Amino acid sequence: MRSMRAALVCCASFAAISFALGAVPPQVAGQPPRPVLRGVPAGDGHDCLTYAQRASIEQRITENRKRIGISLLRTAKSAAAPDDELLYPFYPMGGTVDEDILHVNFVDLDPASPEVQDFHCTGFTYDGHRGIDTPLRSFAEQLIGVPVYAVLDGIVIEAHDGEPDMNTIPQGQFPNFVAIDHGLGRDVYYIHLRNGSVSVAVGDIVNAGEQIGLAASSGNSSGPHLHFESQHLGQAFEPFAGPCRTGASGWENQPAFHDQTSLYDIGVTNVDLFQVQGLPHPLPAHGQISKSDSYIYIWMQFENLYADATWRFAFIRPDGSTAYDSGSFPFDYGVTYRAGWVFFYWYLPGFVPDMQTIGGTWHVDVYFSEQLMAHAPVEVVDVVDPDFNRSPEPIGVLFDPAAPTVEDVVFCRVQGPSLIDDRDYDVVRFHYVWEVNDQVVRDVVSAGRADALRRELARPGDTLRCTVTPSDGQVDATPASVSVTVGGPPGLGDFDMDGDVDLTDYARFQRVFRGP
Repeated sequence: MRSMRAALVCCASFAAISFALGAVPPQVAGQPPRPVLRGVPAGDGHDCLTYAQRASIEQRITENRKRIGISLLRTAKSAAAPDDELLYPFYPMGGTVDEDILHVNFVDLDPASPEVQDFHCTGFTYDGHRGIDTPLRSFAEQLIGVPVYAVLDGIVIEAHDGEPDMNTIPQGQFPNFVAIDHGLGRDVYYIHLRNGSVSVAVGDIVNAGEQIGLAASSGNSSGPHLHFESQHLGQAFEPFAGPCRTGASGWENQPAFHDQTSLYDIGVTNVDLFQVQGLPHPLPAHGQISKSDSYIYIWMQFENLYADATWRFAFIRPDGSTAYDSGSFPFDYGVTYRAGWVFFYWYLPGFVPDMQTIGGTWHVDVYFSEQLMAHAPVEVVDVVDPDFNRSPEPIGVLFDPAAPTVEDVVFCRVQGPSLIDDRDYDVVRFHYVWEVNDQVVRDVVSAGRADALRRELARPGDTLRCTVTPSDGQVDATPASVSVTVGGPPGLGDFDMDGDVDLTDYARFQRVFRGP
């Protein structure tokens, strides 16, 4: 399992791998590129909570339970077979998994040994890890904001805020976090939240889908991400089921494990990337380069890059003809990366001299293992215009689920290109406006390609509408909207879903949240 690496973990940095193509300017035009490995695989990680932090939090949770009068329910089936009433209906983060957010680490199912084992037997975790790590692409998204939601109804049993949130070197810092008792023996920790974003307090009753904070890099962390940690009867619980975690899934609808190679961000620039901080700090990207530029840099964030992968670049002129094709070369990593980032740079006089004479919209085609990953536009001009800017690409939106009831947490998901969502490579943010019967009930700007509305904000027969406006921070694109009539029986307080609010609902509430 040690041959597979995750490039962002709670306390290991992104794997930054660069290939210098023409690091010494070639003397002969078209000289074949000579890739040079410039980075190393990410090191082993450590837990998002230190032993001392975990002990402190658990002690405070015990004290809070006594103060607010709840106990950890011990009558659930077992840690291995949790109650089916606790199935997670969604991943509790703004965004769409494997588009703008992705899972890079899972629960280590073999914490007692130095070896690691995730649910899919792929080794995408690290020793002793107790949760699921889901990063943002960079601090740029963190600054805009990406919400974190309660995954189920519950009671807040601990919350902490006020800690710095852009940590890149894990040194045992204490995180901003929320811990929620979701009933029937299930506690969940939501860790690494943004300073000032925690919106709940101990004793608060929260609904599934309610925003409780924003994803960030507070605590023992090297980049912005959510550490989503489930505990069932006091033991770490992996909700994903697979060949190495048998039994029923902890999700209502578990998605297929994504193991295809893909890109989830890309940028083009004339800035020397060897001179910048690198991810998770935002990377430079520009919509234009000038004919006088000698070098072009292309960076990208990838998922599932296999040990035997190859790369290839093709530079396409504005008329669609190929100016240069590098041919295929091996990455030669020797390991498989779950996620990471890589950049290449090209000496234009030696490889693509036409880029210094032909203006217009060029494209750079990026291939991994002969699969087209990106068709990236580049505007070549005589002189770069610092005010040049275009709006983000057009979008559509849809509801998930498509026909929601009062009991559902509804997601409004952005549809359209996610890799090149802005031709200038600006970071796109989305303004979500939720309305119930033409009354605004939620209004938020997020870097995530999805936003959630907590359950029970709309009643049966209400008209629910979500309008989303993409922006690059300067120019808005055309808004997109979707609406639906909400179905289902009355939900407020109707815990047994019989259509009435009565003593049986109170009894079920007591059983789920208060314990025996």
